Amino acid sequence: ACGDALGVPYEFGPPLHETKPEMVGGGLGPYAPGEWSDDTQMAICTARVTAEGPLDDRALGRIMRGFQHCLDDGASDVGNQTRAVLA
Repeated sequence: ACGDALGVPYEFGPPLHETKPEMVGGGLGPYAPGEWSDDTQMAICTARVTAEGPLDDRALGRIMRGFQHCLDDGASDVGNQTRAVLA
């Protein structure tokens, strides 16, 4: 989550050769400094469900509902493919 928040403002940008990255927010969404992206939000949903038991079809449904909740709850940004799947 910390690495994701650090990388948010630089995602899909050119390599940083002379500049040290800073946790400044921004990037592809309206991220606040220190805020992680949808990648970490989705990883948290997955981790919560897998901590509860086996990864079966019902667990996968709970993971998808978690993803949908993040989207419905106003995620700062969601990738185009993720948004299309959840639609």
